[in-house]
Amino acid sequence: MTKKRKKVHQQHNEKIARAHHKNEFMRKLKYYVTLFSDKDVFGLIPQKFLDVMYEMRCYSVRIRNAEGHDIPSDVLNHSKMIVAILTKNIFLPIKGRKEEVSIHDFFTIIVSFYSVISVSEDRHFSTSSEVKKRTQLIDYVPENLQLSMEYLTGVIATITLMYSDLRQRIYYMKTEIINHLEGRKGRTIVMDMYSSVPNKMQINVDNDVRPAYQVSWGMNNIDPRLLSVTLEAKDLGVSFITMEKPFDVYIQSHALLRLEERLDNVYPGYLHFFLFDSFRPATYIRNKKGDIMIEYKLQGKKVGYMPISIEDGVFLVHTFLFLTNNGTPEGEKLRENTGLDIEDKKYLTIDKLSAFMSSDIADNSQVKQIFIDAGCGSLFELDDSIMCNPEKIKTRSIASLISEYLGINEEDQSLNDEHNWEKEEESYEISDAPTDDNPINQTNEDQE
Repeated sequence: MTKKRKKVHQQHNEKIARAHHKNEFMRKLKYYVTLFSDKDVFGLIPQKFLDVMYEMRCYSVRIRNAEGHDIPSDVLNHSKMIVAILTKNIFLPIKGRKEEVSIHDFFTIIVSFYSVISVSEDRHFSTSSEVKKRTQLIDYVPENLQLSMEYLTGVIATITLMYSDLRQRIYYMKTEIINHLEGRKGRTIVMDMYSSVPNKMQINVDNDVRPAYQVSWGMNNIDPRLLSVTLEAKDLGVSFITMEKPFDVYIQSHALLRLEERLDNVYPGYLHFFLFDSFRPATYIRNKKGDIMIEYKLQGKKVGYMPISIEDGVFLVHTFLFLTNNGTPEGEKLRENTGLDIEDKKYLTIDKLSAFMSSDIADNSQVKQIFIDAGCGSLFELDDSIMCNPEKIKTRSIASLISEYLGINEEDQSLNDEHNWEKEEESYEISDAPTDDNPINQTNEDQE
């Protein structure tokens, strides 16, 4: 095929595609106008005015590189795919009806209709006033525009959470509606995608140099930027340091590995966001040695602790302890109540989040109560939407193993008869301030 024939063939295909797109637009437009209006309202709109609506239509959401930011092509392409899928599968309700409107159709069809018909007058076409009077779309768009934008914000959060990683890049977006983008007559919702590399430093701990990353996250708003958390010593009850300047917060790579190992099957981006969020504001406890441990909250639910101390002029997170691990108040309470120690917890696989989200523990009231009594009830309150592949995680049957291991189903015996309670207890308390002779102690690499 010659270049000329190939060009003509391509132009012919593009013409067919445009005609098909317009026909589909008109089909959906008629459906929604009829759905929201009295009978035969669509027939009151002249074809010439319908053609104007098509020319002035709103376009589907577009994602692009923000100026000066180089987004990897795979991340950008996957993000476009996610937006395309989610906007067609997230729906706005219609009051008093069982039908719903997808976010995609809301912007591309309904808002297109509203943008033109709401400013039309009888001088544009004689039945303009009658159409506006008889269609509910005039009220539906303003009432649901804010909700639709909130849904889009959720889509943005999904994308940035999936791809962000403190050890590599943090992604964030800015959303705006742009008129006449690239010569188009209508409006386009544009998501500009940004990325930043968090600060990294080498920190000397016990004469061992370790990489650490600044705890940061990207803000999706009209002023997109990377925001880092800081802590003032006085906010953690540290009275022997008079320095008023806030300390930056870093987390060593070892702690990130522990976080991902123990909160398994959760996207790293989710874990890193809730790491950031757990410092806004930080809630802390102290053990009897005076070590500070920041509560780590996932979806607002406490699931562990982050031992922290001042190293090289910053607050450094040393590791992550899951709620049932020894060294946490709940883990010690669990040991006190049941006698389960480190190796027991590992054997029973109750030292990781998946044991509580992908097993039958929650279905066994007796076993579940053991963890509730130890203060671990929050582990049963999490939404599995945070999991990477919830549909691929088979529910494990470990409740009976725990029951048998503890002997809680045996007659005429109690837990206290089954175990040796000669383990040393550690006391924990919510602390306002340490004494000057009990400063922040350097935390061990890992208490497990």
